[in-house]
Amino acid sequence: MTELHGSLARVVCEACGEVSSRSALDARMAAANPGFVGRGTQIRPDGDAVLSAMQVDGFRAPLCTRCSADRLRPDVVFFGDVVPRATVEHCFDLVERAEGLLVLGSSLQVMSGLRFVRRAAKRHLPIVVVTRGRTRADDLVTLKWEAPLQEALPALAGRLIGDSAPTGDVRSTGDVRATGDVRATGDERATGTVRAAEDGRSARVSIGG
Repeated sequence: MTELHGSLARVVCEACGEVSSRSALDARMAAANPGFVGRGTQIRPDGDAVLSAMQVDGFRAPLCTRCSADRLRPDVVFFGDVVPRATVEHCFDLVERAEGLLVLGSSLQVMSGLRFVRRAAKRHLPIVVVTRGRTRADDLVTLKWEAPLQEALPALAGRLIGDSAPTGDVRSTGDVRATGDVRATGDERATGTVRAAEDGRSARVSIGG
């Protein structure tokens, strides 16, 4: 799995690039600030708590274990940041080698994800989107299923193993009529094929048992 926008489970030093786990940093912060309770009187829209000057002045922030810098941050791509070029190229390579593209729970409003859908469309790959509401790629997808993921994914898994049928609004876009062909492989996995009837393109989805 490629984490396009990073992971909150990791912390990175902006000075030297050292990566450590967030749980390890949390333990170091607790050890450096015994009894500290950071209760703010206000919570900002971005989730940050507003602390008093006394609380801030009394807090001891851990330093990087490699270079001793005080520039530690979550290992994620924030709004306005740029996805690392190596990650982007790796994802493009995956699209180039793929038989189809499945998008789950994204409106594709930002280019960091939309560009891979556009590349798949340029290659004439089948594109299936499972999400609620409009996306920026609605004119590119082969099949769109409008349903919440907490309902759609269990229903899809059940459909693939023959227990239930998917629910929600399933429709193809434009004039392309979509058909579904689901079969069990015999090793507790199921393979589903979604085909666009007019051009014969197909996408394979496997769910491990």
